[in-house]
Amino acid sequence: MSKAKDTFWPMVLSLVLISMISGGVLALVYNLTKEPIEQSKKMSFENSVKAILPPFTFLQDTIVNNIPVIIAYNDSDIAGYAITAEGAGYGGPIKVMIGYTADGVINDYAILEHKETPGLGAKAGEWFKKTIPGGNANTTYSVSKDGGNVDGITAATISSRAFLKSVNDANKTFIAVTDSTNTVHDDISGATKTEWKENSNE
Repeated sequence: MSKAKDTFWPMVLSLVLISMISGGVLALVYNLTKEPIEQSKKMSFENSVKAILPPFTFLQDTIVNNIPVIIAYNDSDIAGYAITAEGAGYGGPIKVMIGYTADGVINDYAILEHKETPGLGAKAGEWFKKTIPGGNANTTYSVSKDGGNVDGITAATISSRAFLKSVNDANKTFIAVTDSTNTVHDDISGATKTEWKENSNE
């Protein structure tokens, strides 16, 4: 019994020290990797914006009804819009950013985030490149399995539906923030503008 007492507190002390050291190491690793990860995400996002928009000279961020909208300008003229939306995929949210020309033609899109199955739902990044770009913001998209106008990804209907829901939601947002002259409504509730970056397309 005495021997057990003699070893109990040293064991507790050892466990406490191990926990403290482990926690310190994890905190150090987190602090060392946090900034590079954030920088990588920022660069990836900016590259996606550049890839899906027509040529522009500067951008502005706008929040419309809690939906992020990026307005691209060529000097004083609106060149296009990048609108982010998401749908519930098989493995989690599929977040998509749709790039539009000023007159509502879908220029291109980029998938910002997904957790879909590799080889199935993960194909959305390329699968719809032949059908969505060149489409129009006034179009509602759905998979052919539901009687719609787009062939979904084979064996990944949930992912296909989630992706097309994102496109449809982005289309609705485009219509909400523009009028017949393609200018941004000044009276939309919750809209704010801040300059994001000049010469982003160089």
